[in-house]
Formats: sequence, structure tokens, C-alpha cells
Amino acid sequence: MIPSTRPTRRRESNPCSRSSSRTRISSCSASVTSNVPEFVVRRQPPDDVHEIIDGLMQPIPRPSKAHESICEALENALREHLACSLEQVFTARDRRPLCTDRSTLYPDFWVSTLCRDPVNEQRVAYPGLVIEVLSPFREKVDRGAKLHAYREIDSVQELLVIDPARGRSELYRRCGPRQWQFTDVEGSEPIHLESIGMSLEGLEGLPGFGYR
Repeated sequence: MIPSTRPTRRRESNPCSRSSSRTRISSCSASVTSNVPEFVVRRQPPDDVHEIIDGLMQPIPRPSKAHESICEALENALREHLACSLEQVFTARDRRPLCTDRSTLYPDFWVSTLCRDPVNEQRVAYPGLVIEVLSPFREKVDRGAKLHAYREIDSVQELLVIDPARGRSELYRRCGPRQWQFTDVEGSEPIHLESIGMSLEGLEGLPGFGYR
């Protein structure tokens, strides 16, 4: 088991302007509550095992044990890091999709960013970071049409695609209205997530990382 360190964080009025902290991923559990308002998209019924990608319905396969172990460790690290912030972590099992005109998407994780709505002056949660852990059953779809659909969501600033089979990750960071910067990250290297001020470390030591 890789030890987890909890950074000291302070609450800030602008969650986008913070210095980055480093979090070591481990498989230990964390229990965190949040006061962030509910996201604007309705919760979907738990028996819905499909998502719509670019107008086409796609089945959501049952995750493997390796996929589940990696997601559990990631969730613990994200919740620990964001425990004292205004952001909130949503997982695929929360059944809160990200929607565009032609897609209803269920990422493994997405992290909300609170912004002020210019129309009603209320604070609304928008997706700022999306994380997908690839599975051999859905790799082609997740790398292709689904990744493109995420880029159509204006509020998304970073997309992290974790490929356990190859022991590496791909980070896409928005640098313009239609421009994205791509970074290929080795499993042993830290992953710098500027959208939430966090560096993930220790992926290469997780059970299931490199399971293919």
C-alpha cells in the first residue's frame, strides 16, 4: 500500500487561482462530506447502463476488478485533496451525466467548478476536470467519440485519460476556445492537474496498473 499524504489547503474565493499540492495515491478509504449545491443535471435511474455518445447509444460495460481498484484509489485521493475546497467529486455510480446537444456522458470522475451564473447571479457547479480510466472493452470509444464530446463542454479545462494497460496517462489541457495541449505522462511521473491545483503520484504502484 502506498501511503497517502493530505495537503494543508485553505478555502479561497476563486478555486482556479491556487498553488498546486502533491498527493500520493493509495487504496485506503476516505469519508468526506460536502456542502456544494447539487449539479444542475438530474440524477439518472440506477438501472440505466447506457450512455449516448454523438447521438448513438453505447452500453456501459461492467468494470473489471482492476478498473475498480484504480478508481477507488483515485476517488480517495481526489476527495482528500478537495475536502476543504468548494469543488465536488462525482463518480460514474453517482449517475450524474454530463450532457451536450448530442451526448449524455458518464465519466469515471468529474470535478465541479463553482461559477457565478451571469443570468440569475447564483453559483452553479460546472464540470472543470474529467477523468477516464480506460478499459479494454471500451478503449476505442473512450479515446475517440467520447473524448471529442468532452471537448465540446465549454467549462471543461482538463481531460485526464488513464491507460492502466500501458502504464501511462494522457492529459489534455484547454489553451484556447478550440485548442488543447496534449501531455503524455509515464506511470512513474506525477500528473499535474492545474484545474484543481493537484499533482497525482503513485499510479504505478496501484493494483491493476498494467493489468493487460
